[in-house]
Amino acid sequence: MITINDLKKDESLLEEFIRENQRLVSMVIRKQFSYVYNTAEYEDYFQSGCIGLVNAAKRFKPEYGTAFSTYAVSLIAGEIMRYRRDYCASGIHSSRNIKDKYYRYQALRNRGVAEAEACRELGVDSAELNKVINAMEPGYSLDAVIYDNDSGTPLTGGDITADDFNLEEEAMDWLELEEILRHVKNILSESDRKIFNLYLQKKTQTQMKTMLGMSQANISRRIRKIKELCRYVKDCYDKGLSLKNIRGLNSIPKAG
Repeated sequence: MITINDLKKDESLLEEFIRENQRLVSMVIRKQFSYVYNTAEYEDYFQSGCIGLVNAAKRFKPEYGTAFSTYAVSLIAGEIMRYRRDYCASGIHSSRNIKDKYYRYQALRNRGVAEAEACRELGVDSAELNKVINAMEPGYSLDAVIYDNDSGTPLTGGDITADDFNLEEEAMDWLELEEILRHVKNILSESDRKIFNLYLQKKTQTQMKTMLGMSQANISRRIRKIKELCRYVKDCYDKGLSLKNIRGLNSIPKAG
């Protein structure tokens, strides 16, 4: 397997590196763009995703404090979204638009509004509504093997998207992800920031226990709280809300 370090030393390995990591592009398409219906459309998305993978390979730096796969997922998805925005004639033009329609649809459904009426409220037809639902409720194989070439250890789709909230998946391009990560790290204490950095590097809780000298139970609890913080910061970021009152993991407002 070709690593990022190998690639930095010899750019002629790029083609082979992309070939070895194509499963990562396929996983992003299945997870985030599951409404792709035909082979020609899939191939266009795949080629766009490979451009994102190439950009990730060229731009990635270890000092980002995250695994290459985490960084690459955002650039792959962002490149596909740009392709859809610039070249596709679909009525659904952006991830924000998809999410907005989906959450509005869920609110209407919770009020008992029929699908036909919901379509009228959202300004879409039944086929477009199905695309929105499929985009937000995708199905894909958690067993598909992906490789994180920083370590050479095999990863699966489930390893990258195992949590109910996945930040790199929610943030559709690296600039947005970087901004959210910056906010989260500024809020965290030094010890929690160390845990978060190791989590982004795909370290296991057992590895963290050894590296940090903390109990695994404590690490697990703090990771759960950090995920809650990520979710809250992402929500505030989307809504343009202030984060000035958040001073740590214990200051996150309770849901409801």
